[in-house]
Formats: sequence, C-alpha cells, structure tokens
Amino acid sequence: MHEARERAVAVPLPDGQVLVAGGENATGELASAEIYDPNTNTWAPVAPMNEAREGAAAAALPDGDVLVAGGEGETGKLNTAETYDPSTNTWTAVTPMNEAREGAVAASLPNGDVLVAGGDNALNTSEIYDPETETWSPAESFAQGRDFATAATLPDGDVLLMGGKEGSGQALASVERFDVSTDKWSGGTPLLEARDFATAAPLPNGEVLLVGGHNSSGYIETTESFSQPRGTWTASSPISVGREGALAAPLPGGGVLVAGGEDAAHEYLANAEIFYSAPQTTVAGGEFGDQTVGEPSAVSVLYVTNIGAQTLSITAAPLEGTDPGDFAIIADSCSGRRLAFEQSCTITARFTPTTTGLREATVALTDIESSPTAIALTGTGVAANAGPTGPQGPTGAPGAQGTTGAQGAAGAAGTAGAAGTQGPAGATGPTGMTGATGPQGSPGAAGAKGPVGAQGPAGQVELITCERVKQAKGKVVQHCTTTTGGSPIKFTTEGLKIAAALSRGKVTYATGFAIGTGATMRLLVSPRRAIGKGNYTLTLKRGGKQLHETVSIG
Repeated sequence: MHEARERAVAVPLPDGQVLVAGGENATGELASAEIYDPNTNTWAPVAPMNEAREGAAAAALPDGDVLVAGGEGETGKLNTAETYDPSTNTWTAVTPMNEAREGAVAASLPNGDVLVAGGDNALNTSEIYDPETETWSPAESFAQGRDFATAATLPDGDVLLMGGKEGSGQALASVERFDVSTDKWSGGTPLLEARDFATAAPLPNGEVLLVGGHNSSGYIETTESFSQPRGTWTASSPISVGREGALAAPLPGGGVLVAGGEDAAHEYLANAEIFYSAPQTTVAGGEFGDQTVGEPSAVSVLYVTNIGAQTLSITAAPLEGTDPGDFAIIADSCSGRRLAFEQSCTITARFTPTTTGLREATVALTDIESSPTAIALTGTGVAANAGPTGPQGPTGAPGAQGTTGAQGAAGAAGTAGAAGTQGPAGATGPTGMTGATGPQGSPGAAGAKGPVGAQGPAGQVELITCERVKQAKGKVVQHCTTTTGGSPIKFTTEGLKIAAALSRGKVTYATGFAIGTGATMRLLVSPRRAIGKGNYTLTLKRGGKQLHETVSIG
C-alpha cells in the first residue's frame, strides 16, 4: 500500500477494485484512503475521509457506495458515519449512529441495510442502518459483549460474529449468528483458535475465511474457514506473517486480498498478500426423471464449474456406479480441460433404462481436487402404457333343427284288364319350419387399462426484467423483477453473446450469457442456487473486459 496502516477498513467495489480507508500508524489516526486494482496489481490514492478514524466498521451499500461508521478519532470514540461514492471520488457525511463505537463490526444484509454490532468496552448492542432513509434503528443485543471481533455475511444472508475481545481483555473463540429472517441472535460453532483483531472475507464456494489476529500466544499466522452447510471450522493455509488489525477483501478472480496490520515487532505493515482457494467444482444437471424401458431419453447437459481460485485440471470423466449400462455419455468437453475460476465445461448424457425402477450411475471426474467430484445420474424406468387384452366371450348355442314334413299317400292300383289311368301323384307334405336361432353369447369383459406413467413437471423459465431507476443522490441503479412461466418461450439469438454471472458477495447464484440486440439485453442463465429478493452483482465478460452492475431483484 502507499501507506502502512492497521485497523483500517476494506470493502470491495462494484468494478472489482478494493477500497481501503483509515486506520492508524506511527503518525496517528488516518483519514487517507487508497484503492487496489487487481487487474494491474497496483494501489492508487483517492480522496481522504472527512474524519480520521481507526477501528471503524464498513460495508458495501446497494448503490455501490461504501458506508464507514464509528472508530476512534482525534477527539475519542466516534458515532459519526460517512459514505464514499466511487463514481465521483467523494465522501459525504450521513446520520450518526445511536452509540459511539470503536472496534465494532459491520455486515451487509440481503435487503440492502447494514448491521453494525459490538465495539470498545465489550458492547453487546447492535443497530441497523437503512441507506434509503439514512436512519439508524436499534437491533437485538447479543449474548457475549465483545470488541475488535470479525463479521461476515453468509450465503443465506445471516451474519456471523466471530471472536473478538471481552471486557477483561481475553481473546474469544465464541461465535454468534444474526438471523435475518427473525432479527434474532443465537449461538454458533466456536473457532478452532481464540483470536481478536482478526479479519475475514467470503470465499467463492460460500465459506468464510478468517485470517490472523492476536491471542495470549501472540500474533497469529493461522487461518480457518467456516462451512455453512456443515457448520464446522477447518484449518486453512497460514499467512506469510502473523498480523493483527489487518484488512481483507474478496477479489474478482476468486482470491482474497490481505493487507496491512501490525506484526510481532509492533511494526505497522504496508505489505499485502493474496490467498487463493483450492480448486472446487459445482455441478448442475443429471436428473432424468421417468423414462419408458428400452426407449432413450432426451439428452441432459451437465455443467461443471470451478469455484476455486486455483486452476482445476480434469483428465477424464468415466461412467461408474450401480447401473452404468443404463446411461451413456454423448459428448464430453471436460476431459483434458483446465478450468480457471468460474470457468465451466459440459458433459452431455442420455438415459435408456433396461428395466423398471430407480437406476443410478455416476460420472467420476478425475481431477486435482483433494476429493474428486462424482456427478450423480438418476432416472426411473417405467413400463409402456398398454393395458392387458380382455378375455373372449363364450360362443352362442346353435339353434334347434326344424322337423321333416309327412310323406304323401300312394295312389290306388288300377283294375286289371285295360290299363287303368295312372292315379295322380300324392301331394308333397309341407316343409317343416326352420328352428329359431339360438341367443348370442354375451361379450367378454374388457381388460383393465394399464396405468399411465406420471407426467413430469412442466419446465419453467424464470424471466428477470431490469430497468434503470434513479434513486436518491441522483444515482442510477438497475431495478429488476422476476416472473416464472411454464409456456414455451422463444428468445432470439441474434446479436452478440456475452458471458454473464449473477452473484452476491463472492457467491455465484447463476451463470450463462447475455444477448445484446440494439438497446435491449436478454440474460439467459442457469441457476446454481435459489435466487431470492435482494441485491446482486451482475458481471458481464467478453474477451479481457468485464462490467459489474448492481441489480435489485424484487
């Protein structure tokens, strides 16, 4: 950095750069600020704050500005607050907090508000800043009063409050969690190591990285990461030098910037280092649903994405598991690939069940992860929809045969002598009547119709429509609404395709591409996580250029 500093604040900006402000060094409390550009690996001074402060709390606001509040200045502990506008390089004073706080923490909430908690003298109070009204409101107090703790926003919007220093000066390992759905605090899994004056930043996979700090053993080089799904802490790679009061912020390439602080020799530090998380895959696709036995399904495209900062190498993707013969890989763009951060490849598969019931297999990626990824393929074989033939009805009984008519009487014999005339022929007896036809046998009952297989759920398309809205202070932001439809929807593919990602912090919620046609841009993305209401960052990439926009989905 241009200036050595500890207990400064660091906040990522919408364009991927990082703002660092305030802190202290041998000259005292600082008002100066500077910006780190990860594309050029350089630092540049920017406008100083209105008030020098160290041990302040800071967080990003929905419009791209940065809130800095509290700390200690030349006149003592501060309740004042100000915001930085990167588009104009200016600082503006806003409404002060309800309580002066040094060593407090701040975290952005999903609705755009900012939670500020704790502070010097081991405060257990918290309050919330509403940037739309520029007002502060008291929030629920938490159990363990603490100052110089660390806070981070989790993927679900909750806030993790970690470590810090209690009133007696002892470093804490305890953790508390603020639930945004109830505005209540509860306990959390303790740290592996007690630490105060630590720093934290989100990782691309949704975990939280906690770095450095201080405890009874001295200045800490160790780091640990928290996984929300598992609720556990895991030791991570240590930093190069133990430092307390450092700053940390996520970078667009997936790394975490760690800078400044104070070392064991009580030297104020200007150096910086970057943590690169291990390669890690996320997968979308692989569920085929019901399929008639012996008939091939439509193809399913599996999306494999690297969410680790380090490059992921994939050498092969063979089919394995219980029923690999029921599945087939039609195309594979992943084998032999090296995926950089947030880069994806695809595997196309088909399902042809050989029998009824659940059928399962896996695509086992051969890669450099410590635990290689196995992509689950599932489908259910169902019989064809034809019912059995009904039994044939019995044959009707034959009709009775009619009686034969009586034979006529013979004529009388002529007298002897002259030949008498021949007597007339006797009349023919009448023909007997034809017997009646027997009744027709009743038809056999129709066979029962075989069951029809369940129809899969209709596919749905989630449409996100954005328009530019002018907010207070003349800022223009993207306001977006979402609708879900089941009817077929056609999109034109004319125009330029641009890679797109929708994220919050460093957690990616959807990836795909944008299509530009004139002044209109259509965003076609595949969600990795449920997209709810709140503020997100839309990143558009083409070639070596990228654009970041803050969008509000309501």
